[in-house]
Amino acid sequence: MRIININPNRTNLGFRFNLVVLMFVFWTLAQLIIPIKFVPYFILTKIEIFKILVPSVGIMLTTLLFVDKLKISRISIPFILFCIFVLTKYVIIFMVSNKPLDYFSIPIMYICWVTIMFITSPAIFSSLERIRVFLRCMLLTFSLFGFFSILFIAILNIDMSALYSHSRFAFIYGNPLYFGAICYSIVCCSLMLLELSDSVVEKKLLCLLSILCTVAILVSVSRTFIIGILVLYFVYWFYKDMRPKIYIVFMSLLFSIIVLFLMLSLVVDGVYIYSNELNSLSSGRLANWASSISQSMNTFDVIWGGSGLSNYDKVLNTDGEEVVSASFQRYSIDNTYIEIFINSGIFGLGLFFLGLVNLLRAASFAKLRDSEDSKKLLGILSAAYAVVFSLVVCVFFYGSYPSLGSTINSAALPAALVIIFLVKRETISTKRR
Repeated sequence: MRIININPNRTNLGFRFNLVVLMFVFWTLAQLIIPIKFVPYFILTKIEIFKILVPSVGIMLTTLLFVDKLKISRISIPFILFCIFVLTKYVIIFMVSNKPLDYFSIPIMYICWVTIMFITSPAIFSSLERIRVFLRCMLLTFSLFGFFSILFIAILNIDMSALYSHSRFAFIYGNPLYFGAICYSIVCCSLMLLELSDSVVEKKLLCLLSILCTVAILVSVSRTFIIGILVLYFVYWFYKDMRPKIYIVFMSLLFSIIVLFLMLSLVVDGVYIYSNELNSLSSGRLANWASSISQSMNTFDVIWGGSGLSNYDKVLNTDGEEVVSASFQRYSIDNTYIEIFINSGIFGLGLFFLGLVNLLRAASFAKLRDSEDSKKLLGILSAAYAVVFSLVVCVFFYGSYPSLGSTINSAALPAALVIIFLVKRETISTKRR
């Protein structure tokens, strides 16, 4: 039984679709260009606001363009309830206390993220052909940006030492982790397009691009995305080979290591203890997590969440050591789940986890074993799930989502989610027929 037309004829994608893809291109470019440390200070002060403003406005316009196509899937309901809870909480706090209007930047960010990922994108990318076009545009954007960046370095004769930060390769950015996130996004997009492509030449180029970006992640010593790449390839391989039992053992082992890692900072006799070496290895994350949680552990905040105010000023640094404060500040630490817990308490974190569980259970691999036509789709779905699973692990050490920053949100994650939504929808409709 054929579930999805794997190789559809090229169709007229439409003016609306082209506008939306252009929005994603601008969103990605904003994440690529604005954090460059070689941007002059006087320019950076004028454009840094667009890093968040471009996706925010773009998501609203995109949603309006496709308002007649929007549908709410059962998968997205917990995420929508999460947004409603957070917004309600912020409105109540705003009404009873003297808060500035930018206090609502966090719930607005959450609403925009949930809207584009779980409501608007599935309506836009309603076929594998559209997903393929989107991924090609994203990778072309990355490639052209990389080419002009290398040209920029050559023309200005920038010393190679300026491309490193504390012996870690950061390319044109001040933060090796940010550069690692970009390379990780490229690998994710390449893996999904590799399964969607029918061109042998394109497949070879995608493999080469993936290898180059994987090496770049290793050179940047971005430990978060080294783990992410390992999980990405491992999950993809086991899902595609249909070995769920071994996969479950692997994931259980991985999460056991993470839990053990966190338990090393448990309270002993009322005092937090750390291994200096371990805390140093985590780039100070353990101390940051513990201090953040300890400040938010009164009974009310555990259930409801804290104020959501930024725990430090997030800044962009130029090559001349000037500092530009980011326009939108939020409580942010290098752990998505702790961040959500601090911002929205157990209730908000529970809704978010419920959404993740729904997402990871959305498409049944067992249903793809029934026919020969399903083998191609199995590879596509395996790549999408590998991206999602690797991100679920990465955000233990990096605040990738729910956010509008990072190329992960503008390129890799939307493609992975819409593939899962598309397979889920088509599988259900076929079963009904």
